[in-house]
Amino acid sequence: MDNHENAQIWHARLGHISKDRIRRLVDTKSLEIDDLDHLPTCESCLKGKMTKKPFVGQSAIAKGLLDLVYTDVCGPLSIPARGGFPYFITFTDDHSRYGYVYLMRYKSEAFGRFKEYRLEVDNQTSRNIKALRSDRGGEYLSGEFIDYLKENEILSQWTPPGTPQLNGVAERKNRTLLDMTPYEIWHGKPASYKYLRLWGSPAYVKRLVGDKLDSRSSLCRCIAYPKETAGYYFYDPAEQKDFVSRNAVFLEKGFPSDNQRDEVLIEESSGEPPHNSTASFEPTVHTDGVPILRRSTRESRVPERYGFVV
Repeated sequence: MDNHENAQIWHARLGHISKDRIRRLVDTKSLEIDDLDHLPTCESCLKGKMTKKPFVGQSAIAKGLLDLVYTDVCGPLSIPARGGFPYFITFTDDHSRYGYVYLMRYKSEAFGRFKEYRLEVDNQTSRNIKALRSDRGGEYLSGEFIDYLKENEILSQWTPPGTPQLNGVAERKNRTLLDMTPYEIWHGKPASYKYLRLWGSPAYVKRLVGDKLDSRSSLCRCIAYPKETAGYYFYDPAEQKDFVSRNAVFLEKGFPSDNQRDEVLIEESSGEPPHNSTASFEPTVHTDGVPILRRSTRESRVPERYGFVV
């Protein structure tokens, strides 16, 4: 038996251990194998132990805006967004990390959302998308999507199946570029945070119409920021509708759950009985000449037959 066959047999005898562990046994004189460098590839190990290749190094960031755009579709969500949108699609510029999010009812709407995104960013930046990277989802492999990319000279990059790491920007979007925000790189100026409000905070919003003696404002909740116009999205719990307005006075006193709990406590501690109360009260009956029973004050003891004393 030569050394080549000897190493292969001992590899199988020892439960298909790695070459490094066999080398340690040789170094400790537990085995006598002269050459392990020519140990052939074991097909049984490939069938039972094969793993994915590691991702080493760091990919280079695109040099200019829209040189590379990452996209991904997420859904269906267990709780759809308002309006019945169980899906959303994201587009993230690799250079600035500035991204767009579009809601969708069906995954097949991905092609239409991409055309909408492309027209908007082309008009804003006067630049063209050069490459689009996505996974191999069916929404990106349709014939009309592929033909559209070819007609507009956009390079399509598809990641291999089961490798979300190659589309990590779209999957996680948690990286930053130096100390600059994506908004600053995209627009060329720092972002303004003056308009930000606490989500769900109460606010008095001016009513558009009403009688002379009616209240001029309604207590609503701030729920979103409109993209097309100035102002805020508010939700009116009394009328159960949402609307846009810029005439509001915010009452940012804490988290929305705290404010709601305070309102409930005030309502419960008002002391007023409910209007439709059906509770009945029994009158107190006084009996003359009947002694009032009282509880005995004698200390109770456990019998000694139980074997312990309290």
